[in-house]
Amino acid sequence: MNLNSIFQYFTPKDNVFFPLFEQSSQYLIGLAETLHELVIAPKDEREELFKKVEEFEVRIENISQKTRLELSKNFITPFDREDIYALIKSLENVSDYMHGAAGLMRVYHVEKKLNPSEN
Repeated sequence: MNLNSIFQYFTPKDNVFFPLFEQSSQYLIGLAETLHELVIAPKDEREELFKKVEEFEVRIENISQKTRLELSKNFITPFDREDIYALIKSLENVSDYMHGAAGLMRVYHVEKKLNPSEN
């Protein structure tokens, strides 16, 4: 075992975490766009959008799980482990809140979007 192979073991694995962050944020953008479509869609056209929201939420959960697994496997990370965990947990929390909002729309059968100028 030469010295180069030892240093390669201790160098940060940038090719692991950043693609996961990017993928998670892209799914989060898709989830937000789908939620927006859900809010403005007629009530009878929402069921497919509810399913799409759930799919995005599951994908983000899977990426969070992959990221936590990579944190446990990698000795050296591109930045602090706590910061990586906080970032991925925050992305997951945002997706949970959006999924929850969609679920409440489904449960309460929201029919009309609220317009602040209608007061």
